[in-house]
Amino acid sequence: MKIIFNAIVATLIILLIGYFGSFLITPSVTINNASSMVLRSSIVTLPNSNLDFGSIEPSGSNTIHYSLTQAKGEYEYQFVLGNNLIIEGKCGQVKNQEISKRVIIVVKQNQVICCSENC
Repeated sequence: MKIIFNAIVATLIILLIGYFGSFLITPSVTINNASSMVLRSSIVTLPNSNLDFGSIEPSGSNTIHYSLTQAKGEYEYQFVLGNNLIIEGKCGQVKNQEISKRVIIVVKQNQVICCSENC
C-alpha cells in the first residue's frame, strides 16, 4: 500500500514540475495598463497566434504564454480604451522557437510607451 501511495505522490510531483516548468520555457506577452482608463479590448496578433487579453483595469496587467512554433514576423497590437480610442501598431520581432522570451507592452494614456523584452 505504501508503494502505491509513493508512486502516486511521485507521479503528481512530476506532473506539477512539468506543468509549471512549461511556463518557464514557453514565450509570453504581458500587457501593463499604466493609463487611467480601462482597456476594454487588448489583442496581440502573432504570425501563428491571436492573443486576446480581454479587458484590463487601470494599473492592471495580464500575461499570456504562446506556442514556441511561430513563423517569422512582428507583434501587432490593438487596444480599445474606455473612451473608444483605438491604439494600433507593431513592435518587436517574432521568431520560431524563442525559448523563455518575455515581451512587455505598456499602455499609458493614449499611446504605447514601451514594447520590448526589457521594459
